[in-house]
Amino acid sequence: PRVVVKSHGKTHSTVTMTNAAVDVGSNSYQWDDDIRLSVVDEYALTIECSEVDEVSGDQEPIGSAELSLLPLFKNGRLDTSVDLKHVTELGESLEGGRVNLVLTFEAPRGAAFPRDQPTMTSYTLGLSDTIMPIKKNMDMDEDDDTFTEDAIEKAFTMFDLDKNGYIGVAELKHILIMMGEHVSDEEVDMMISMLDLNGDGQVSFKEFKAMAESPDPAEEDFLLGGIPAHTSESIALQQRNEQADKKREVFTRCVQTCRMEKEDVYGMLKMVKDKHSSSRSLSHESFYVGYEDICEMMPAASLLSRSDCRTIFDLLRGGEETIDSRDLITTFTNFVAGFGLEERCKLAFDMYDVDHSGYLSIDEVEEMMMSTNLTTRDLIKKRAENFMLCADTDRSGGITIDEFIVAAEKLPNLLYPPQTKKC
Repeated sequence: PRVVVKSHGKTHSTVTMTNAAVDVGSNSYQWDDDIRLSVVDEYALTIECSEVDEVSGDQEPIGSAELSLLPLFKNGRLDTSVDLKHVTELGESLEGGRVNLVLTFEAPRGAAFPRDQPTMTSYTLGLSDTIMPIKKNMDMDEDDDTFTEDAIEKAFTMFDLDKNGYIGVAELKHILIMMGEHVSDEEVDMMISMLDLNGDGQVSFKEFKAMAESPDPAEEDFLLGGIPAHTSESIALQQRNEQADKKREVFTRCVQTCRMEKEDVYGMLKMVKDKHSSSRSLSHESFYVGYEDICEMMPAASLLSRSDCRTIFDLLRGGEETIDSRDLITTFTNFVAGFGLEERCKLAFDMYDVDHSGYLSIDEVEEMMMSTNLTTRDLIKKRAENFMLCADTDRSGGITIDEFIVAAEKLPNLLYPPQTKKC
C-alpha cells in the first residue's frame, strides 16, 4: 500500500508520500517509513492510503483520514492512530483499516505554532469543546503573574525584525502571516493605532511595554496607549482623537449632502488656480483662502449651510485667518468615492510641487499627510519620515512622482488611511 500525506494551510500546503511495495505482487514491503514536512502555516494533515490493482495496475483507494496538527505544535510530539474510511461512488462508507503515526515537531527558536483555525476546535485529541491553555515560554513574575521586563524586551525584539527599535505595520503583518493569521492592512493599522501614542505609525518599546503590562482592551488606559487616565497627556490625546472624529463626521456629511463626485473636487482646484491665472506661477501662499472662499468652493452650496462651511473652516484653520485650500481638497479626495490611489497621488503631487521641480521635500510631504491623516504636524512628523525613507530610494532628499506612487502602494494606509467605515 502507498500512503500520501498532505498538509493544509491558508497560504502553504505540501504533498509527499511513503514508499510503496518494493515489488508489486510480492510480500516484501517497506514498513515504518519516515517522511519530513516543512511547515509554514499548516494546521491539518490528510492521510490517503491506496494500493495497486494487480489486474489493471491502477491505484485503488483504501481510505483517508484528517488529523489536526495543533496538538502536535502544542506538545512537540504526537503518538496516535487514525481510522481510514472510503466513500464509494454509491455513497457507501467503507472501513479501510488503521494507520499508526508518530509525529514530532521541530521549530527554530522563537517560532510559534499557527493560531487556532475555524475548523479546529480543540488542542487536545478527543475534545471538541475545550481549548486548552497554552503555557507561555516567557519568564513570569512569580509574585503577580505578570511578564518580567526582560521577557517583554525579548518579545519586542522578535517583532522588531529590522532592529530599529520600533514595530512597524509591515513587521506586524509579516509576523501575523507567519502565525497563520490573515489580516487586512486596515486591521493591522488598527492594531498599531491602539498602541501608537505619538502618532508616528509604529510602536516603540515603551508603548509595547505598556500593552504587555496592561493587556486588557476593555481598560481605558489600554486604549490610551498605556497612559493613566485623567492625566494631562491622556486628556490631550483624547482631545486630538475627538478633533479627528469631528473632522471625519463633518467631511462625511458634506460629501453626502452635496452628493460630491470627483469632478467637484477638481472644480475646487480649478477655482483656486483661476484666481491666480494672471500670475506666472503659483506659490504655496496662492492656495490660502478665507471663509467666504470656502462657501464659494463648495459644490451645491444651496444644499450646504453656511454653518457647515464655517465648521469646515474652523476645523482646518488652526486659529489662523485663512486655511490652505490644499488641505480641503486633499481631505476630500479621501472621502469622495471614485478616487484611486494613483489618481490621489498625482493630484496631491501636482498641488504641492508648486515650483514644478518634479520633487517633493519632506516638508511638503508633512503638509500633505497632515491633511490625509487629519492630524497635526507634531504627530505626523515621524510618519512622514518613515514614508520618505521608503520613497526616497536614491537618498536625494526629494521624491519624484514615480517614487511617490510606489511608496504609496507599499504603504497605502500610512499616506491615505481609510476615513469612512465599510458597510
